[in-house]
Amino acid sequence: ALAEGMAGKEFFNRVSLEPNTINQSNLSIKPTLPDREFITSVASRNSANAVISLNQIVVASVQGEVYSEETNSFISYIEAIYETHWSTHFPDKNKVQTFSARDTVFWESEAYSRQRASQGLPDRYNALIDGALITGQRNLNRFIPWWDKVDRYLFNSSSKSIKPGMEAFYRKKWKEATDAWSNALAYGKNESMNGRLAHNLAVAWEIQGNLQQAKSFSDKALEYFMSSFVISYDQFMLVVGYNEELEKRIKEVETVNQQLGE
Repeated sequence: ALAEGMAGKEFFNRVSLEPNTINQSNLSIKPTLPDREFITSVASRNSANAVISLNQIVVASVQGEVYSEETNSFISYIEAIYETHWSTHFPDKNKVQTFSARDTVFWESEAYSRQRASQGLPDRYNALIDGALITGQRNLNRFIPWWDKVDRYLFNSSSKSIKPGMEAFYRKKWKEATDAWSNALAYGKNESMNGRLAHNLAVAWEIQGNLQQAKSFSDKALEYFMSSFVISYDQFMLVVGYNEELEKRIKEVETVNQQLGE
């Protein structure tokens, strides 16, 4: 399921699957990583830059029922908790990344009759297999970067410090906007205005993909606002919240780079 999902995402040039179990040791005790010779052989045979190995999957399941007084009905359920242990191998760099994940899959059937509620559930064995496939799909986003759209807010005004950069920003001229705001910040003497300029610069640099530069200007925006005699609480909290988001993004990018062996 994971291999199919990866192939469908088209993030990698090619995805190959080794369908047979390689590790014949007792995996119920603890996860065991495949040996380096095998990983090197698999990578060479498939011309692969990386090899992902599922080293252990453990499932604990509970089947039961409850009675709902509110609806006067029986609710039968199966709850399965899957714990998977993975490793990503980069043979050329002699690097290994390991991680584990836990997922819960839940089946539920409700009826006025206890027997019908029970019959509405899938066969337990088949349910656990389906749950494993669902778990494989859920792990997809743990291996492949994915993006969400987010809102970003800028400070706007008719001031000569802000307006030229905003006009360039509306035209998606990011460098022109950063140049205008950088020049205004270099000569700015008002701490509150400097804070707004620095924040706008942080957003502009983030859009251009330079998170470190964005974080640097966001930190400056905080410093300017904190040293200002007159401060707007809402504006200050906007800058604080954005600064925290940037810090989180930088850590996420570091994790992605580790997963990609960079």
